[in-house]
Amino acid sequence: MDFQEKARIQIEHWMEHNVNHEAEYERFAEQLDKEGFTGAAENIRELVRLTKEGTRSLQMALSSLKAGS
Repeated sequence: MDFQEKARIQIEHWMEHNVNHEAEYERFAEQLDKEGFTGAAENIRELVRLTKEGTRSLQMALSSLKAGS
């Protein structure tokens, strides 16, 4: 397996990992809201936003990798 293939596998793994965490974070934010910790819930939702941004960066990296640049 060449480096490009290894890189593709790693990036795809990180993307899947991020998506799984996004869902987990959102569920936790909902629990925080229900318990009255709205400030903490907002912070966790900011983490969701940033994680999605990271996933978009990984998608762009994967596209660049596939294009060979």
